[in-house]
Amino acid sequence: MRKNCRQMLDAWIGDEPYGKRGDSIWTDGDTIYSYNTWIVVEEIKERRPHYRFNATKYSTTTSTHQNAIRAFLENNFPENFSEGTPATVFVGEKNEA
Repeated sequence: MRKNCRQMLDAWIGDEPYGKRGDSIWTDGDTIYSYNTWIVVEEIKERRPHYRFNATKYSTTTSTHQNAIRAFLENNFPENFSEGTPATVFVGEKNEA
């Protein structure tokens, strides 16, 4: 995984922003973006966090980001992650990763 992607995931886990709108990979602490396309968004349902993963195919760079983030989610939330398109919902505590 590229260094900037790992740093962004560390910030996301801590609910902290990383980068800025339009960067190749950035987060506002709740949603992860590749450029201006959301990749993962945090939602609260029934007082539990749910994370929606965007598996729609985009550019080569965004696909690289999606693959790295998907691997991170599968490794850190294996019981809560299932594949699907265009979006997958999984439940988990991101600060457990």
